[in-house]
Amino acid sequence: MLNGKTGTPTVPDWNGRQDQHRLVSEWFTGHERQLHQVISSGQIPENWDGHELRCLIVAYAAESASISVITREPRRKRAKNFKTHLRITPGMP
Repeated sequence: MLNGKTGTPTVPDWNGRQDQHRLVSEWFTGHERQLHQVISSGQIPENWDGHELRCLIVAYAAESASISVITREPRRKRAKNFKTHLRITPGMP
């Protein structure tokens, strides 16, 4: 959707926790389909177990993170706030 005055893309209203849950669900569903596809197609060796598969899942996550503004522009306030939150919140990675 574009802003009528500036022609720039607009961000739809963010509904907080509800949208966070939806985003996580959509992300995992998409990657789950992709992983099942590469397993079924034989692109992954049959002897790979949980160790290799966990590393593959992390590689997909890293690829997704690399396109995030948090990763691409680490000096922005949003990126700094994110990193601070991870550092000071117990139980976060």
